[in-house]
Amino acid sequence: MRRLLALGYTVLVIGCNNNGSGSSEGTSTRPPEPEAMNCVIQKSYPHDTSSFIEGLLIYDGSLYESTGNNGHSKLLKVNLNTGKAEKELRLDSTYFGEGIAILRDTIYQLTYKTGVAFVYTLK
Repeated sequence: MRRLLALGYTVLVIGCNNNGSGSSEGTSTRPPEPEAMNCVIQKSYPHDTSSFIEGLLIYDGSLYESTGNNGHSKLLKVNLNTGKAEKELRLDSTYFGEGIAILRDTIYQLTYKTGVAFVYTLK
């Protein structure tokens, strides 16, 4: 039994030894650092800073926002120039609003943990 343990230990030590010799095939290398991006703010818009934003996009000249907050999640259509909500749809308190996407005048809103997606027609 001792010989078997000694053999297993020896194989483990030799197999884990990385002394730089041999092929580098199969070893992972660190990816290069990403290049820094320079950004310039072109315009800013007023916004309710108390919103816990989970999804945000601009579509057809309006800002659409999904907020997530236990018992207070909602979907908003916001006027870009004033920052005021033009339409507001509150989710039932059992849902925590997450991200949104729009495709062909249909908005899709995801929820957290419940696995429910809400689908709304914009027109």
